[in-house]
Amino acid sequence: VFEINGEEFQENVTGTFTAGAEGVSSDFYLTKYEVKPGTEFDAVYSINNVNPGLSFRNVSVKLSGELLDDSANLDLLESLDPRTLFRKTLVAPYVENDTTYTFDAATTYKTMQGETKAFNKSIQLKVLGLGKILNIEQKIDKTLVNPEEEILVEVTVSNLLDQVLTGVSAQDYFNNGLLLTAGKDKNTFSLTSKEVKS
Repeated sequence: VFEINGEEFQENVTGTFTAGAEGVSSDFYLTKYEVKPGTEFDAVYSINNVNPGLSFRNVSVKLSGELLDDSANLDLLESLDPRTLFRKTLVAPYVENDTTYTFDAATTYKTMQGETKAFNKSIQLKVLGLGKILNIEQKIDKTLVNPEEEILVEVTVSNLLDQVLTGVSAQDYFNNGLLLTAGKDKNTFSLTSKEVKS
């Protein structure tokens, strides 16, 4: 209410305002982004609540990818309290060709009012190829056989690298009608530098 030259006026004004929170910020990174096979690197995920005076709860992050499958949880994320939820040392796999691996982080959290928020981040690792790693040969002692006649199948695996390989797996598949009578059709083993195994 106001007055001009003795005349009274009334004006109603309605205003709106918006209050909001920025949510959380996260940092998802690798300590190396391009590596040779066998190289160690860390995957790190940290989170921060950048809102003064606000807290978030039930923070959950699911980390996934061909080289990583893990999760981390935090009951309460206080204001301006950065936390590293995950740090894991990984080893780059042995690959013949340059290979790119994607790591994903899916994050969810709740506001104190119960509203669920979510966001995703992805990063990539390039593993440089070594060229050919193994040589595999199969020898069969006969090419033509009669029913119930035995044949000998020999599989030879050679390590072409100057380093030890572990967890090497070789398997031979037989056609229907063939029966394995001796030996193994599958084996997992290690190979030293330039080693050959039959």
